[in-house]
Amino acid sequence: MGRSEREKGKRGERATAKEIAAKLGVDAHRGQQARDGADAPDVVGVDGWWIEVKTGKSLAPKAALKQADEARRPHDVPVAVLRYDRERPMRSEEHTSELQSRGLISYA
Repeated sequence: MGRSEREKGKRGERATAKEIAAKLGVDAHRGQQARDGADAPDVVGVDGWWIEVKTGKSLAPKAALKQADEARRPHDVPVAVLRYDRERPMRSEEHTSELQSRGLISYA
């Protein structure tokens, strides 16, 4: 992955953290990333969520959710946020009903 791709990924993570912080009123921010992306979600500060953010023009939702699921702590809900170039972000979560019951997501 080239430098420009890494920088675009960082921008996507920061933007996602800012949007989550504004929506949920929490101190969400970009997690500390090791070179291999292990040890921390892309966005931290939302208890019970392991958030992976993918940014680009060609993304793999299943792979992103699988990454979140495999890396998460046992009590965390895996969430993948997909930020396609020039489009609104999308999210994919395995436990939608649990997030709805916590009042964290809704569908209008």
